[in-house]
Order: sequence, then structure tokens, then C-alpha cells
Amino acid sequence: MNKKKEKQELIDFYRLLVAERDIRIGLEVCENIQKHCSSTEDSLYHQLFFSLVIAYSRPFTVSDRIGKLTKKWSKFTDPELQIVHSELLKFRNKMIAHNDPEIVKVYLIPKGVVFNFDGESIVNDEMAHVVKYKIPDIENVEKYYELCKFQIERILEYIHDKKDCLPRISKIEGVPFEMNMETINRIVEQKL
Repeated sequence: MNKKKEKQELIDFYRLLVAERDIRIGLEVCENIQKHCSSTEDSLYHQLFFSLVIAYSRPFTVSDRIGKLTKKWSKFTDPELQIVHSELLKFRNKMIAHNDPEIVKVYLIPKGVVFNFDGESIVNDEMAHVVKYKIPDIENVEKYYELCKFQIERILEYIHDKKDCLPRISKIEGVPFEMNMETINRIVEQKL
């Protein structure tokens, strides 16, 4: 195997190891939502939903040195999983990483607007604002859980199969070592 191809395989392997960790965090966030949140209106649900989207989508977005997972990991034979995957990435791109006006709405409430609250009229005495966004109903968490679980299972299966196939990694014995770009280069140059 030529060095360029071997280096790319090692980088892809590294990406998958990190991706499995990120997606596992997403799975654990789903479990925490199911355990601690009772409705979509729960403020903890909003915070955990943001965490879920960030953790799940991280492997599918470009990072400085490692890049994103190959397209293989964004394709599903089950159309429902494909929809849920795309939905989470859309929330990342349009609401969490960016404030797309399609999703994030800003309302200004001018001074003097009258609100009725519990039968009592309240006059707004200064300009106010509200920022609203719509997140999926809490019932959707089960779909996100199943997506994370599926991704983890297929990534772990691939990692298991690949560990013995990467020629230089399977020959390394001794103490554990940090896998990073430096060690990847050393492995390819046969210095480790």
C-alpha cells in the first residue's frame, strides 16, 4: 500500500474513533432527555436538545485538521434514518451554529403595547424583544436515540473489522499511544 493511501486510511480510522465518541455523547443526551424532561416546553429539554445536535453533527462537519466523515456515514438504507440524520444536521446548520431567519424569529414589542395576563391589563413601558425558535417535540427524541444507536453500532463494527486490517497498527505492540496527526505520520514513515 502506498504511503498516501495508508495515511488517508489512518486519518479515516481516527475520524471514526472520535465520531463514535461524539455520537455516543448524543445517545447519552437522548437518555438524559428521556429521564429528566417531561415536555417540549421544559427549558432543560432545549439545552439538552442543543447538546444532542452539537454532539451528533460534529463528525459530519469540517474541522481544521481532521475533516469530516466520508459520505458513506451520511447515507442510510432506511429512509426514516436518512430523514432524522438530515433533520439533525439542518438544526445544526440553521439554528445552533447559525441563526437562520427561517428558523430563528425575532419579535419586537413596542412601548405601550397592552397585554392581558390573568384578566389584568399590563402596559409594556419600554421596547422589548423576544427571540423564538421551534425545536422538535420531545416525542422525537426516540428517533434521535435510534439514529445514534444505529450509527454507533455500524461504526464499531467497521472499527472492529478495520483494526486488524491496518497493516502498521496491527503490528504495534507495547504501551498505549496517542493517535494524532504526528503519530499517523510516524506510522506511515515506519518510525513507530
